[in-house]
Amino acid sequence: MKILIVETQSKGHYPEYLKHVIRWVIKNDLIDDYLFYLTGGLRTSLTEFENTTIKSSICFFDKSIDDELLKTNNLARFIVNRVNEMNSQFGVKEVVFLNINLVLRYPGFLFSNKKFPFLFKGIFFQSPYRLRTSGTQFLKRLKREIAIYCLAKNKNCNGIFLLNDVEGADFYSKWSSKIKNIEDPVHVILEECMNIRKYHSISNDRKVILHIGSLSEIKGTLDVIDTMTRLANSAIANKYYFLFVGNSTEVIVEKMNNIKGIISTDNYLFRNEYVKDCEFISYIKQSDVVMITNNNIETSSGILNHAMYNFKLVIAPNKGYFQEKLSNYSNKLLFNNKSDIFKLLDNSKLFENHLENTMLYNQAVSAEKVDDVTRFCEALLFRK
Repeated sequence: MKILIVETQSKGHYPEYLKHVIRWVIKNDLIDDYLFYLTGGLRTSLTEFENTTIKSSICFFDKSIDDELLKTNNLARFIVNRVNEMNSQFGVKEVVFLNINLVLRYPGFLFSNKKFPFLFKGIFFQSPYRLRTSGTQFLKRLKREIAIYCLAKNKNCNGIFLLNDVEGADFYSKWSSKIKNIEDPVHVILEECMNIRKYHSISNDRKVILHIGSLSEIKGTLDVIDTMTRLANSAIANKYYFLFVGNSTEVIVEKMNNIKGIISTDNYLFRNEYVKDCEFISYIKQSDVVMITNNNIETSSGILNHAMYNFKLVIAPNKGYFQEKLSNYSNKLLFNNKSDIFKLLDNSKLFENHLENTMLYNQAVSAEKVDDVTRFCEALLFRK
C-alpha cells in the first residue's frame, strides 16, 4: 500500500514533523511504501536525507508549482491537485496531512463522497476543547467542532489527531473512535556546532535573550522588538543582548530595518534565515532566556518543547496552551500582557532563583522524549 505525505509549509512545526516521520520510515522495515511530495522550500531542512535510500521516495514541487503555491488563493484545492497528481502516477491509497486544517474547505473532506479518490487522515491543529472549557469565542469553537464532527462521520477519513489535547480527544471521541490525541514530540538534538557568544561577539556580562523560530506577527515578534526598544532606553540597556533568529515575514524585516540607528547593534542581532539543527540547539542551550510571545495562545510551540527539554528560563503567555504546558515547569516567568514582559526583564533578581545546570534534567527526560517521537509516528502512520 502506498501512503502519501504532502506538505506545502516549510516553517514552524512542519520541517521537524517531516524529519521525525522520515527517520522513522528509514529506521523501520515497513510493509507500506511512503511517498513524500513537498514544497521546494523544505529542501534546506531535509539535507541530512540526501544520501539515504529514502531519497527516491521524496519528490519536491517543481519551480512552476512552487510559484503557483505562492500565488494561490485556494490552498485546499492546490493541495488536492498535488495529491491527485501523485495518485495518478503511483496509485496512492491513503494520504496523511500534517495539518489537515488546510484542506477542510475542499469538497469531500467534511462530507462523505463515494467518488473521492483517496482515504485520508491528519493532525487537527488548535483543538476547540480549550475554548469550550474556558467558555470563550463561541462561534470560533462551534466552527471547529462542526469540522471535527464531520470528519469523524466521513467514511473517507481514517483518523483525526488533536494536537496536544488529551482531554479534548477524550471528550470528542464520543463522536468516533477515530478522534485521538497526538503529542507534539521533541527531536532531541545533542550536537552543538557554535559558540554563540563568540560567533556574535556577545560579552559575558550580558544575559542573552533568544527569540527563535518563524518570526512573525502571529508569533508576537513585534512585542519582543517593542520590549527591546523600551529596554534600550532604560537604565538596564547594557544588561541584555537580544537574538532574533529565524525566517521572518516582510513586516518583521521592515520593523528591524526601521530600528537601525535607533538601537545600538551592541544590544541585538537579527539573523533572518532558517538555521541547521546543530546551530538551533546551540542557540537554545547557550541562551539565558528563551522568549515565546505567541499571540495565538491555543496552538502548540516546538520552541517551547526544546526550551523545556533543556530546562531554560522561559518567558511565555500566562494563557491557554502555554499556561497549561508550563503549569508544572518551575523555570518560567509568565506574562498577562506585553507590558509585563518589560517588567519581568527590568528585575535585578531575575536569575537568582533559576537553575543553571541542566544536565541531570536532560538525562532524566531524554529516553522519554525518544519514546515521544516513536509514539507520534506510530499514531500518525500505523493503520488501526
